[in-house]
Amino acid sequence: LAKEFGIDVSCVCRILKNRDTLLSEWLKGGNQDRKRKRDGKDARIEDALFRWFTAARNHGITISGPLLMEKAKDLAVGLGIDFEPTSGWLSRWKKRNNIGNNRYHKADPSLQAVDNWYLNTLPSLLSEYSPEDIYKVDETAIFFREMPDRVLESNDNAGFNRAREYVTVIICANSTGTEKMRLLVIGRSKRPRCFKGVTMDALPVQYESDLYTRLSVNIFQKWVHGIDAKMKQAGRKIILFIDHCTAHTAGDLDNVKIVILPPKSPPALQPMDQEVIRHLRHHYRKQIFTKIIGDFDGSDPQSAVDLARSITVLDATHMLNAAWKDVQPETIRKCFLRAGIWKEFG
Repeated sequence: LAKEFGIDVSCVCRILKNRDTLLSEWLKGGNQDRKRKRDGKDARIEDALFRWFTAARNHGITISGPLLMEKAKDLAVGLGIDFEPTSGWLSRWKKRNNIGNNRYHKADPSLQAVDNWYLNTLPSLLSEYSPEDIYKVDETAIFFREMPDRVLESNDNAGFNRAREYVTVIICANSTGTEKMRLLVIGRSKRPRCFKGVTMDALPVQYESDLYTRLSVNIFQKWVHGIDAKMKQAGRKIILFIDHCTAHTAGDLDNVKIVILPPKSPPALQPMDQEVIRHLRHHYRKQIFTKIIGDFDGSDPQSAVDLARSITVLDATHMLNAAWKDVQPETIRKCFLRAGIWKEFG
């Protein structure tokens, strides 16, 4: 962990030792950018003021700085503490509690609807399925010839342009991470020249094409009906969570229950957006490095740019498949757990 995040081992030990306290602070909505936890003039007043502030905002009450200072005085009197709030103290208190100065807006009903859905609707949906039968699908763009943004090189070497060729990748897995569906890769060409002599069934991924490299209704229906047939053959019924998108039109299914997440669902409530996609990209870049280094060490060395340009869509399908295999089940499980799309065993 220390090596991965670039911090001292002692720092990791302190974090692990105080993990419950830190998690509690994070759940309360504190400033996540703070590197040290400093208390103010009196922790009792500050905690009481934050609880009052949270309750007032939940009821739609507009809170200003002067009002907070007056309330802090009242709380100090009630607690029998000699306390005189200042503008500097108020500024630090707001920073410690991640409170900003924003113009007053009416609460967005759609965001409230998201909260209600996750708190009230989601648990009843999950109760009907075992963790192995709870799935989430998501999509991401992969620049399949992309080199890293930062490289080690001598000062007299010029940089290279970032490769812009990409494919759209559809990833799907269950909440335990024990079943990762075959990747769906969408490219621009219906049958790239590099596929010559290769049957589509022999590809390590399911390949589809779209002029704009996007997930269309037809492609999604073909994919999800394939999942439905697979589950029907296995005698399983699963629940599949999908994002709110016009392309996500499934039609009639027998063994797959489609649940569309509420519009404006934040990334923190979506498993794949948390770490799964990042890990897939990380492992894919490792595959690129391995291929480029292997080709460079061959009999006819070329520049890294030329080697990257030589990567074909066929190469990308094999490297994406290998990268997907390298995404660990525990990573997926933890992302489902943090997103709340999780049901405990038993």
